[in-house]
Amino acid sequence: MILRLARKVFTANVIGVLLVIFALQLLTYGISSSLRDTDTKYLFPICLTAALVGLGLSKSKLNGIQASVLIAALGLIGVWILGAALIPPLIDLFKSISPVIPQLNPALRSPIVVDTNAIAEAWSIIPQASSALAARLQTWMIGINRNVTVNDALVRNMMWILIVWLISASTGWFAGRRNAIAALLPSVLLLAAVTSYSERKIEAFWSVVFMMLLLMGVWNYKNHAQQWEKQKMDYSESIRYDSGQAVFFFTIFIGLVAFITPSISWREIRDFLREWNQSTQSEAAEMLGIQEQAVSSQNPFVPKPSLPRDHLLSGGYAQSQKIVMTISIGELPPIANPSLVSDVPRYYWRSVTYDVYVGAGWVTSSAPPKTYEANTPLIPGLLDGHRLVHLDVQMVQPEGKLFWSGILFSADIPFIADWRVRPQSSLFADQSALLQADMFAAATNAVSYQAESYVPYVTEEQLRTSSTEYPEEIRERYLDLPRSVPERVHQLAQEIAASRTNPYDKAKAIEACLRTYPYHLEVSAPPEDQDVADYFLFDLKKGYCDYYATAMVVLARSSGLPARFVSGYSSGSYDAPNAQYVVRELNAHSWAEIYFPEIGWVEFEPTGSQPEIER
Repeated sequence: MILRLARKVFTANVIGVLLVIFALQLLTYGISSSLRDTDTKYLFPICLTAALVGLGLSKSKLNGIQASVLIAALGLIGVWILGAALIPPLIDLFKSISPVIPQLNPALRSPIVVDTNAIAEAWSIIPQASSALAARLQTWMIGINRNVTVNDALVRNMMWILIVWLISASTGWFAGRRNAIAALLPSVLLLAAVTSYSERKIEAFWSVVFMMLLLMGVWNYKNHAQQWEKQKMDYSESIRYDSGQAVFFFTIFIGLVAFITPSISWREIRDFLREWNQSTQSEAAEMLGIQEQAVSSQNPFVPKPSLPRDHLLSGGYAQSQKIVMTISIGELPPIANPSLVSDVPRYYWRSVTYDVYVGAGWVTSSAPPKTYEANTPLIPGLLDGHRLVHLDVQMVQPEGKLFWSGILFSADIPFIADWRVRPQSSLFADQSALLQADMFAAATNAVSYQAESYVPYVTEEQLRTSSTEYPEEIRERYLDLPRSVPERVHQLAQEIAASRTNPYDKAKAIEACLRTYPYHLEVSAPPEDQDVADYFLFDLKKGYCDYYATAMVVLARSSGLPARFVSGYSSGSYDAPNAQYVVRELNAHSWAEIYFPEIGWVEFEPTGSQPEIER
C-alpha cells in the first residue's frame, strides 16, 4: 500500500520538479550570500515565477526563439515596473479606467460619468517615474562608457532580478523538455563566477552541480521508460529502484571526484582572469555588488558635547567676509542686472546633523562610516514629493566636509558617510523607509565636486494634514530628552503648543515664539550645571543660532514632535551675473528640522536674524 502510494507520488516528473526547485533555491542562496547592499529576499519568488513561465511556454506551440523573445520582454517590462515603482500607479490607473471597460462593467448600457481627472492623475505619475528611472539608467550607461563605476543600488537590483529571471525561465523551458544540462548549466556557470570571486558559500555551487547530475540520471531514466512504453517493450518494475540507486551513488562519486580533483583550480582560473583584465573584472564586480573583502575606515568625526557654532564668538567669524564656497544650482540663468532677479530659491547647506541632546550641547549616537566611490547613489528608490537638485560646489576654504541640501543622493567624488541609519538598498523599499535614512556627516578632501540631492517640495496644507504615525526608529531617536531638562522648559512647550491641533502649527508656534528673542553674539557661555535650552529661554533670553536651534529642538520634542539639530551654512548671497550662491564665514548657521511622515525632514528657522521660511 505504502509502496504503491510512493510510486504514484514520487514519480520521475515530481522528483525532477523538486530537484529544480531546490536548485533554484541554492542559486539564490549562493548569489545572496555574495552580494552587498542588494535586496535579495525576492529573488527566489522571482526565480519560481520565471521557471513556471518557462515551463508553461515549453508546453506551448512557440519555438525557442519566440519563447526567448517573450521571456526577455516580460523580464524587461517587469523589471522596469519594479524599478520605477509603477505598481501603485498602475493599480490606480486600472481602477480609474475599469468603469468604462465593458468586460469589467456590465452596467455600461446606462450613462456613466468618467472621471478624467483621476485617469490623468494616475497616468501622469507613470511617465514621471519612468523618466526619473531612465535618467538613472542613462547615468549608469554613461559611467560604463567612460570606465567609471556608478554604484547605483537600484540599477544593481534591477540587473540581478533580470539575470535570475532569464536564467530561471531558461531552467523552466528546458525542464519541460527534460534536458538537465541545458536547464541547470547557466545556474552552475553563474554560481561559479560569483562564488569564485567572493569565496562565499561555495557549497551552493557544488550542490547545484550535484542537483544537475541527479536530474541527468532521473530524466534519462524517464526518457528511456517512455521510449520502452511507446515501443511496447516489457521491462521489470525493479529497474527504477536499481536505476535510482545507481544514479544516486554515481552522482555522489562524480561529485566527490570533481570536488577533490586538483587538475582544475577555480582559484587559479580566477587569478589568471584577474591578472589578464583586473580592472574590468573589479569594475564589474563592484557594479553588481559582489563582495570581495570588507573595507574598514575610521570615523573622521569624533563629536563631543558642544554647540557646533560656538566658534562664532571668537576669531571674528560672525562678521567675516571670507568666502567659504560657491554653489551653482543651474535653476536660474546668469543675469547681468541683479535688480532683475526675484524669487531666488532659498537653500540650507548642511554638513552635520545631531540627534542626541545632553543638556550641555549636542553629540551623535553611533554613526559607523561607509566609504563611497564617485557617482554612487545613496538612495535606491525615487522620492515622491521631492525634486532633484544639482549642486556644483567650489570650495574656497576646504573644511574636509561635503555640503549638500535636503537628502544627499550622490556626488561625483569619493567620500565617507557616517550613518546612524543607512538607507535601505531594497528595490521594494517604500517612501517611509527611504526617508528614515539618517546621516550624521560626510567627509571629503575634494575642493570641487558636483552633487545631487532631493529637496522636499511641499505646501503648508500638506504639512498640516501630515500623519502623526511616526516610525518607531524616529520616535525612539528624535523624541528623546535627558531627565536633566528642567520642568519649566516642558511647561513652556505645552503652553506654546496647547491650542494647536497639528504638528506643523505646533512647530510654527514654537518657531514664532523663539523668533521674538533678540539675536546677539555677545553672550556668556552656559554655566556647567545648567541646561543650554533652559539657560537661553529663561536666563539669557538672547543668543545666536545654536541657542535658537537647540531651544526649538528641545521644545519640539517636549511637544511630541520628532526634531533634530542641523549645522552648516545658510544660503549666503546670490551672485546673479554668475548664477551662484556665495557662502561666507558669516553665513555659518544652525537650524532645526521636524520630521513629517511620508514627507521627511523639514527645515524651520527659529533664529530671529534670519528671514522666515516661505513655503
